[in-house]
Amino acid sequence: MWQKKITVPVALVVSVGVYFVHYVLYKGFNVYGVWPWFDAPMHFVGGMLAGLLGGAIYQAGERGRQGKVHWIIPLCFVLGMVSAVAMVWEFHEFLLDAVSIYAGNGGAGHQASIDDTMKDMALGMAGGVMVYLLVWKMRFEEMGV
Repeated sequence: MWQKKITVPVALVVSVGVYFVHYVLYKGFNVYGVWPWFDAPMHFVGGMLAGLLGGAIYQAGERGRQGKVHWIIPLCFVLGMVSAVAMVWEFHEFLLDAVSIYAGNGGAGHQASIDDTMKDMALGMAGGVMVYLLVWKMRFEEMGV
């Protein structure tokens, strides 16, 4: 399915590129003001990108390794990476709101509620599972993992 090798630098460049596109859509075009539902696909895509990066890191660490690893190990690694990125992202959103409130702007509205935070993290995890199933599962099987 995938002819090109997905390396850590490639995964980082793609992730940073998508982040900047997101930033332009957010700041330049007020996409969240126009379409409030746009938050959900962005968290799903963010989970996919974190899963892509997590899989690339795992794959880099497996080079030259002998023997077979149970499929749950790379899955847990990828999902752990997605969880860590989701946690950092949600903390980032919390800080943006806190700084905005402190500055007297009434909050930026990133953290609507704890329900919103949990939904965002679940969507990120779903994106990570999706990229694992579509990209990494087959690659890891080819590697003998």
